[in-house]
Parts: sequence; structure tokens; C-alpha cells
Amino acid sequence: MNAFRKAAPRPGFLVGGFECASHAWHDGIRVDPLGVTRHDVLAAEDYRLIARAGMRTVREGLRWHRIEVEPGRYDWSSVIPMFEAVAEQGVAAIWD
Repeated sequence: MNAFRKAAPRPGFLVGGFECASHAWHDGIRVDPLGVTRHDVLAAEDYRLIARAGMRTVREGLRWHRIEVEPGRYDWSSVIPMFEAVAEQGVAAIWD
């Protein structure tokens, strides 16, 4: 996770953010704003725009339902592009 290490938080007045709820409704349908807004695909461009607007920090969440594919088995492939993109743009991420 070399890209993750490069993205150390920096102080700043404005923090960008992307809604990251991922709970499932009672009918089993999962909420996924990162997928609906295509941030999961367009993260590099989104972070570039954040940086261009003068923001150096972004807050968002990692979609745990995409990471822990079954109890005790993890697939980090959905977040590695995000780790790399924040490092490329010099934006620090606060992931929850």
C-alpha cells in the first residue's frame, strides 16, 4: 500500500467529501452512492477536481461489503485505485 503511505493528512480549511453509505434496506437492497455517482470508477478525476478547487483533504468511506466478500476473506481491489489516485493528486484521504 505504498500509495496509502504517501497520502498523509494535511491541515486545511476545506475538506471535500463523497457520500459513502452502504447499508442494506430491510428488503435487502444495498445503498451505494459511490457506485451510483461513479466515484468508484472516476476517483482519480474526482480527486483532481478536489485538488484544483484548493482542497487537499477528502473524507469518504470504504465500502466494507465490497472488501469483506465473506467472513474473514478480504478483497481490496475496489480501493487500491482510490489509494493510488489520492497519492497521484497529492490529496489526503480520511477513510471511514
